[in-house]
Amino acid sequence: MKAWVTGARPGIDHLRLEDRPEPRPAAGEVVVATAAAALNYRDLLVIGGVGAWKPATARVPLSDAAGVVVDVGERVTRWSVGDRVVSTFFPHWIDGPIRPGVLRNSLGGAARDGVLAERFVLPETALVRVPDNLAFEEAATLPVAALTAWNSVVEQGMAGPGRTVVTQGTGGVGLFAAQFGVAVGARVIATTSSLHKAAVLARLGVTHVIDRTATPGWDTKVQELTEGIGADVVVDVAGGNLDCAMRSLAVGGVISLVGNLGGFDASFDLRQIVSGAQIRDVSVGSREMFERMNAVIADRDVHPVIDRVFPFGDSVAAMEYFRCRRHIGKVCISFP
Repeated sequence: MKAWVTGARPGIDHLRLEDRPEPRPAAGEVVVATAAAALNYRDLLVIGGVGAWKPATARVPLSDAAGVVVDVGERVTRWSVGDRVVSTFFPHWIDGPIRPGVLRNSLGGAARDGVLAERFVLPETALVRVPDNLAFEEAATLPVAALTAWNSVVEQGMAGPGRTVVTQGTGGVGLFAAQFGVAVGARVIATTSSLHKAAVLARLGVTHVIDRTATPGWDTKVQELTEGIGADVVVDVAGGNLDCAMRSLAVGGVISLVGNLGGFDASFDLRQIVSGAQIRDVSVGSREMFERMNAVIADRDVHPVIDRVFPFGDSVAAMEYFRCRRHIGKVCISFP
């Protein structure tokens, strides 16, 4: 089978396409024929050999993929050949709170091969079913961006009717957060930087869009739109503008910190948390969360926003396009 692997030197330009043996499942494992994969910012860190994300040996990158079960090992009971499945980012996080060791064993990271290959193998417990309403490219976008957004808005943010959610931007997590807020009946306020992106958000059912270029202090607008009550949930890119997020919160509100696109340096007035505000780091989510999310995706017919799909052979071009950050929504890779 063909697989993309990281090179001896870090960087997208040093990825190479190589032949690898066809995988065989051990007991309790499943082989999946990859139909589509999706990119996340973390993939660029792994391929670029940045800090703790740097693999010690050549690795197959990417964590997000959907496909068809083509082989099962002994004692497999959850899946049969022909089932449509999606990978989970943390193969050993099934339910409950995240535990030590889970973070170090994520797909496509420093310690474990990922899914940018024609076949991949996972424990049968590390897969979820593709929602019936989604195509493979759509399903491939779910493991990181969608589940992070779901965890932020619903699992930790407890969004629903009568509650207000603030989302940021039109990247994968930002758009999914807006979609899930709308899907569970919350009022969604989104910040963005252009009229074109504002139109995309409006089509998703967002109640109000704030142009953060014209209104850098967007917390004031959030307070105005909520008649001084503030937002119940703010999905914030770590370090993006934590002080602004804090000032936009309602009493007892939650800030879900996701990603690191804004860097790791942040500051805010500690007096802002005396009203019960909470700041929670979101590390994607468990398989049980994934399954609850997929039930809502199917029931409410939620469809991911996909900017562009590249063929498997053009995976390097897909990463170069993704790195430029001109996309709205997700960038995917399709397989023959």
